[in-house]
Amino acid sequence: MGVSIETYRLRIGSHNNFVQARQSMNQMKGKFGNHMLVMFYLEIFYLPCLKNLVTRIESNNEVCIWYTQMVSYHVYVPLLLRLANDVEENPGPVNIYDIVDHSFTVRADFNQGNISMFGINAGKQCVAMSIYAIVYNEIKSVNIWDTPLMNMLLVKANNLYAIISQHIQKDFLLLTDVPEILSINNDTFNLEYSDSFSGALWMEYNNEPYVTLEHAFHEVFNAGNYKACLLTIGANTVAVLMPFPDVFKVFDSHSRDMHGMPAAMGYSVLVSIEGIQNLINFFHNSCNYPGQNSENSLFELKGVKCHRNISLSNSLDNTTNDDTTSNNHEQLTKQQESGIERENRLAKLREKQREKRQQAKQKESIAERENRLAKQREKRKQETVSERENRLAKEGEKRKQETVSERENRLAKQGEKRKQAKQQETVTERENRLAKQREKRKQETVSERENRLAKQGEKIKQAKQQETVTERENRLAKQREKRKQET
Repeated sequence: MGVSIETYRLRIGSHNNFVQARQSMNQMKGKFGNHMLVMFYLEIFYLPCLKNLVTRIESNNEVCIWYTQMVSYHVYVPLLLRLANDVEENPGPVNIYDIVDHSFTVRADFNQGNISMFGINAGKQCVAMSIYAIVYNEIKSVNIWDTPLMNMLLVKANNLYAIISQHIQKDFLLLTDVPEILSINNDTFNLEYSDSFSGALWMEYNNEPYVTLEHAFHEVFNAGNYKACLLTIGANTVAVLMPFPDVFKVFDSHSRDMHGMPAAMGYSVLVSIEGIQNLINFFHNSCNYPGQNSENSLFELKGVKCHRNISLSNSLDNTTNDDTTSNNHEQLTKQQESGIERENRLAKLREKQREKRQQAKQKESIAERENRLAKQREKRKQETVSERENRLAKEGEKRKQETVSERENRLAKQGEKRKQAKQQETVTERENRLAKQREKRKQETVSERENRLAKQGEKIKQAKQQETVTERENRLAKQREKRKQET
């Protein structure tokens, strides 16, 4: 026979455990006892075990992070530095604020693109202004320049640009167009130029015939013993001067901020930079801005030496040597003057011409006046449609600019002329004039008729307001007489 289930459970202990558990549950009847048992289990067994497990995981994570940092600092970074060869040779991009100290920057009150100052020349004078700055450094050291001097320099250099541009018949100058002799403030200077060095702004190695910017600077300032140079990057030209060894002044006539960076509403500036490497980084930063393809920016550099010609300076007359004067200086000044100055000059000329014409009219006889008016009528009959439109447009523009008093005087003169003409005209001339008016009124549109009637009504109101008592009585008497005749 087999063994019963109770015997089997008893043997393995299961039945005994079951019986003991049932007895315990019977002893602890009710919800309170069950809750106390669960809380005791959580407090004594479950929560301490969970806390130990979390602490162990956190310590393992800290060990992993520490190990990763140690491997990175002691293994990866040295390998990266070895790959870069040397950290000092590969410092990465340099901030412009580390290159230029704006407290040493000198600025003008405007830049070469100021249209009100330079008119049609605006934005094209950078080559002339740069060479003028280099020469003026021989008169007054660039180390003591200030804002008024910068303003004066830009204006004088604009006159130099006008002379060169008219002579070579070009708007934009190249480094090959700069003069070899220049006269400023009764002093004459001979200019000596080096060979041109050209290349790409971001070139790292020389590739004959092109060179790096660093090589060009060393050839000019160190090997060539030049103290200044002209540098063209893209379409912009600046002057680089070296007043002291390894100290450079960059004169830029374009719109720049106090650090020499392009700015929309900036000024012409003179920035100070120490070291050729910082000078190169400066031009890298100044050309690396939105809208500029800096990687393909080409440059041309030419050293400049300036020698004062004492004998020629003494032989020149003071009146013909005021800042790059020439025989056509007055004409060029008129062409390059600002808009306000030009308007003032033309207004004065028009006033003088008007006075001369009035004096001539007063002196002319009746026959001369009739001949003059006959010539004017004949000339107007022969003019073309476009010439007539231009003449009327000029007259309309002139009338827009006239003052209230000038307009009243003009209208008064016209009214007086019309009255005299009506008094002197014959019966046939009057009939012809009235017929032309009736024909013209038939052809006018509704809007033109309304405008004409409105103007007539305005004139009648003004006349009534200004008339005297006797004039008013005469007018009313005429109206009454006219009404009697109508009835």
